[in-house]
Amino acid sequence: MGQSPPGNSYNQEGEGTPLINGPVEFGPSAFSKTVRSKFTTAPKKFCKSDDLILCVRGSTTGRMNIAGFDASIGRGVAALRYPFCQNYLNTFIHAKREVIFRLGTGSTFPNVSSKVLDEIPIPLPPLKEQHRIVKKIESLTTHSRKAREALDAIPPLLDQFRQSVLAAAFRGDLTADWRAENLDVESGEELLRRVEEERRIEWEKFEFNRMKARGKTPKNSKWKERYKIPEIPEVSNLPEIPSSWQWVKLSTLCIEIGDVDHKMPKAQSDGYPYISTKDFLPSGAIDLNNSKKISEEDYIKLCRKISPEKGDILLSRYGTVGEVRVVEDSQPFQASYSIAILKVVSKDLSRFIGLGLSSEILQSQIKFWSRGVAQPDLGLKHIKEFAFPVPPVAEQIEILHRAESLLDAIMNIEVAYKSNESYLAQLDQSILAKAFRGDLVPQDPTDEPAHILLNRIRTEREKTQKAKKKTKRKKS
Repeated sequence: MGQSPPGNSYNQEGEGTPLINGPVEFGPSAFSKTVRSKFTTAPKKFCKSDDLILCVRGSTTGRMNIAGFDASIGRGVAALRYPFCQNYLNTFIHAKREVIFRLGTGSTFPNVSSKVLDEIPIPLPPLKEQHRIVKKIESLTTHSRKAREALDAIPPLLDQFRQSVLAAAFRGDLTADWRAENLDVESGEELLRRVEEERRIEWEKFEFNRMKARGKTPKNSKWKERYKIPEIPEVSNLPEIPSSWQWVKLSTLCIEIGDVDHKMPKAQSDGYPYISTKDFLPSGAIDLNNSKKISEEDYIKLCRKISPEKGDILLSRYGTVGEVRVVEDSQPFQASYSIAILKVVSKDLSRFIGLGLSSEILQSQIKFWSRGVAQPDLGLKHIKEFAFPVPPVAEQIEILHRAESLLDAIMNIEVAYKSNESYLAQLDQSILAKAFRGDLVPQDPTDEPAHILLNRIRTEREKTQKAKKKTKRKKS
C-alpha cells in the first residue's frame, strides 16, 4: 500500500524519486505504462518497474496501470507484484475492477484497505496454464480491439454523412434531378409573396389570441398596424441556390420567435413539465416525463408571454447552442429561457425548418452569432435574422421525403452500431469469465500442479519479508 511523502518534498524538476499518486500518472488504457509527472525527495513506499499499480481511494478506485519505472507510491494507490506471471495477475485484477470498486468502504470517498485486497480470492492454475491463459486472452482481445477500432470509426462517418445529406438538401443538390423534371413550379418571387401573405394572416390570428388571453380584446383593427414585414436578407455572402428558391429571414417563416422570462420558477414533485436542453434526447425526442415540474400557477403565468405547442420548433440558445427539436405531441409543457420557441407560419413547415436549422448553412450562422465561450448565448434578435433557403412547397415535400429516408437509414446503422458495441463488451467479459473458471484453454496433466506453485509463492514471500526486515534493521 502506498504512503504519501511530505508535501514539501514534491517537485516537478526531477529531483529525487518519481512519484505515482494515481490516474494523473497513468497512461491512456489499463495496461499502459505510467508516466513521470512529479517527484519526491522523501519517498516512503516503493514499487518496481512492471508492478501493477491499482487505485484504492476515491472515485477512481479499481483503475489500474503498469509501473513504467521504479517509483515512490502515494496513498492513492497500491502496488501488486507476482514474480511468476505478472500478466496473469494484471488480467485478473482488470477483470475484477468493478468488484474492487464496490469493496471500497465509504459512500462518498471509497477506500480499499490492504486487508480487503489481501482477501480477494484468485483462482490459481498451474504456471504453464497461466501463461497459456494470458496468451489466449491477448490473442482474442487483439481481435476484439481491432473490431472496436473499426466500430469506433463509424460514428464520425455517420455524422459526416448526416451533414452531407442536410447540406445537399438545403443548397438544392439533393433534388436537382427533381427540378429538371418539374419545370412548372412557382418562381422565387411568387413563393416569397405567398409566404408573406400566409405569415400576415397567421400573425393576426396569433396576436389576437394572445391579446385575448391577456384580457385585452381589441375594439378596432389599429393593432394590426404593428405588423412588420421582415426584410430580405443580404445575399452577397450567402451560397448560391436554385433560381426557383428564395432566401428569407427566419422570422419570415415564423409568426413569433420568443422565450420565457430568465427567472426559474420553483420546481415541485409534480405539475407541468418545465424542460431545458438536458431534456433533449439523442433520439430527437423531448423527455417530458423526467423533466422538472412547475405549478399550474407558474405555468399559466409563463404562457402569457409564449408557450410551446405541437408543430413549434425548439432551438437551444444558451449553454448548449444549436440543438433543434420539433414538438410532436399536444401535451402542455413550458420551455426554459435556454430554449427559443419558434412558432412557424404553417405547421406543415415545421419538419422542413427543423431540418434546415440542423444543416451546416444554419449551424454556421448559429456559431457566428453565439456569444461567450464557457456558456455560449444566442440572442433572439440574431435568430430572427438568420438567412434561410426556401424552395417551392412541392420541392420542400420532395426534400423532406429524400432527406428523411437517408437520415432514417443513418439511424438504423447507429442502432446496429450500438448493438455490436454492446456485444463486443459482453464478448470481452465472456472471455475473461471463461479464462478464470478454467474453460478458455485446455488443461495439461503434465503441468506442475498448482499446490507446488503455491509453495514456491510462499517461499518467495518469506524471502521478501526477511529482506524487508533486514533493511529496516540496517536503517535503525
